[in-house]
Amino acid sequence: MTFCYDDVEQQATISGIKFHDLNADGMRDEGEEGLEGWNITLWQGDSLVASTITGQDGDYIFTVYAAGTYVIKEVLMDGCRQRRKVATMKLK
Repeated sequence: MTFCYDDVEQQATISGIKFHDLNADGMRDEGEEGLEGWNITLWQGDSLVASTITGQDGDYIFTVYAAGTYVIKEVLMDGCRQRRKVATMKLK
């Protein structure tokens, strides 16, 4: 996950990659391909801020315009299970 903040425009981008964690260690290793077509959501508290679908390499990106705490979640596909906790980002 990457966080970038631009003081001039007062916006931030939050990005990451959804990948097939073959050895379930929570780290992307060589040979663990990105997963295309997954629904990734961005939350602030109980409010859905945005959602996107991962690209061909499993990448996703959100642009936010307000400080706060954001939580990234994935919508699980049939037959899949989540092995890692959701990601939380606090933007000041």
